[in-house]
Amino acid sequence: MSKGKISFTQLFLVGSVFLVGGLVLKWYPESVIGGLTQRSLDPGLSQLEKIDYQDSVRRWEYMQITAFFPLSSTLMVIGIIIMIYSAIYALSRRERSPETLAEKPGLAVQK
Repeated sequence: MSKGKISFTQLFLVGSVFLVGGLVLKWYPESVIGGLTQRSLDPGLSQLEKIDYQDSVRRWEYMQITAFFPLSSTLMVIGIIIMIYSAIYALSRRERSPETLAEKPGLAVQK
């Protein structure tokens, strides 16, 4: 690979990182909310502790809606777009390569 050219693997890897990052950002607040909800249902807690856990759940739900969900959606969309672009980019480079053109009858590359 010559310097300055981007390969399919590199683009696909970048897209995958964005996609996985978006999935993690979508999963993390849901897991925290689930854990806090389970703790708030503990019968050994005082009323004040239950209220504290319920407030924490509400704050996490608010953060999930206002920050985590938009960010995770954006990262996942960017990742998918990069992955699709990498596939289209690889196919277009493959179709334009001199070796591929020489294999097609009537499209021989003149030297």
